[in-house]
Amino acid sequence: MKASAFFLEEDLIVQESADTSPCHYQESLIESGVTQLNTCEETPEIPDDNICQEEDLIVQESADISPCHYQASVDESGVTQLNTSEETPIIPDDNICQEEDLMVQESADTSPCHCQASAKETGPNTSQDVGSVKELSEEDAKDLKEESGTTTCQPKISRRKRVEPPTNEGNNTISLAEKYPEPGRYFKLGEQIGEDPNGVIYNGWHRSRRMEVAIVIIQDQEKQKGIQKEVQVLEMVSGHENIVDFYGAYYHQAPRTPSLPEGLWIATEFITGATLQDLIGTRKTLGERWISYICKQITTGLFHLQKKNVIHHDIKPGNILITSLGEVKIGEFGFATFGRKSSSTSGTITYSAPEVLANFGNNKLEYDHKADIWSLGIAAIEMAEGDLSFSKLPQQKLIEKITRGPTPGLTPWGKWSDEFHFFISECLQRDPSKRPSARHLLTHPFIGEIRGERGVQKNIAQQLHRGMKH
Repeated sequence: MKASAFFLEEDLIVQESADTSPCHYQESLIESGVTQLNTCEETPEIPDDNICQEEDLIVQESADISPCHYQASVDESGVTQLNTSEETPIIPDDNICQEEDLMVQESADTSPCHCQASAKETGPNTSQDVGSVKELSEEDAKDLKEESGTTTCQPKISRRKRVEPPTNEGNNTISLAEKYPEPGRYFKLGEQIGEDPNGVIYNGWHRSRRMEVAIVIIQDQEKQKGIQKEVQVLEMVSGHENIVDFYGAYYHQAPRTPSLPEGLWIATEFITGATLQDLIGTRKTLGERWISYICKQITTGLFHLQKKNVIHHDIKPGNILITSLGEVKIGEFGFATFGRKSSSTSGTITYSAPEVLANFGNNKLEYDHKADIWSLGIAAIEMAEGDLSFSKLPQQKLIEKITRGPTPGLTPWGKWSDEFHFFISECLQRDPSKRPSARHLLTHPFIGEIRGERGVQKNIAQQLHRGMKH
């Protein structure tokens, strides 16, 4: 707003001063995206002279600084939203009142950031599937709220100098550099220790946690795009004792530190041990107590995924990690999906449930997390017998056997308990509606009543050490 004449300046100041008030205000966002302001109006003090006082400008400008700490949040489109806090501007020395009028209009654009926790709105991570939380049962929702509720300070963006992130369509490197932080300040990169289908694996040191981690560095841009969904799943499910811990995704640009490899860095728990597949290879059979212990740990992890509305799609011995202490952890979430239902055909056919394989072709039949329970049952047979006799069939015959043939089971000449046979038959119910959920399976006598569980864990760790040593 501009004054029409200098002699009317005092009157205009009176009118304009109602736009500012020492009263705090709150902002609420409606669905249209428009910010509504609730302004507490008070009778302003009229200046004693006609000269724009520098002190008044300083007071009006001071409302532009918000105590809310900077926080970046990533929406579903992958665009980073920035909250910019402007410093108090330098006040010009001239006495022209046009500058003051402009500042009065701008001064109401910021407010203290009020934080409110809501499991429905925030979730454990910025990538949480909001819609999935609403579909939980009341009891599971209560468990989920206890496990994942966090407090997130949602920043407000000042209208004074709104910073719009640059668009980077078609330029994946720049968008990832904006989306993920620079890893150098968080990690000290160690030696290369292996490779996986996505990239090179290094060990590293987490500076703030003061612990060793595993870092996969992905340089291929197509693989960088593909793994971002897995990153979102890991953010949601990490933090459980039977899930491999996730320590974040980062992006390094070579010009900043040429000595570090450029690419997307995925930091996870560093596990000194082996896969369940490796453990099976050290013995002809793992024995019933060992199988009982391992199945219980996997089922506990699957129950956690069930509460998070995540379907793994690839539960098999090669994706189950056994630590040097005998702990059991589910890894490899590359095929995982969000939501209570899925129609994906991803996974390993040998361990896939009939309802999953029914979608090969033009079918789009939805199924739920019980598909992972079938995979657990097949893995239990492999732990008992060392291998799966039907796994070497051609793909089409294998699919037909799983979908139409006799239900797999333990060989009749094996010396297995009735509880173990019952456990296998429950996991491998062809009709998923009759198959137990992970929650109900935890009460099964085969895994619910393990004697000497600590001793079993210790024995597995010792066997793993001997087997890997040789």
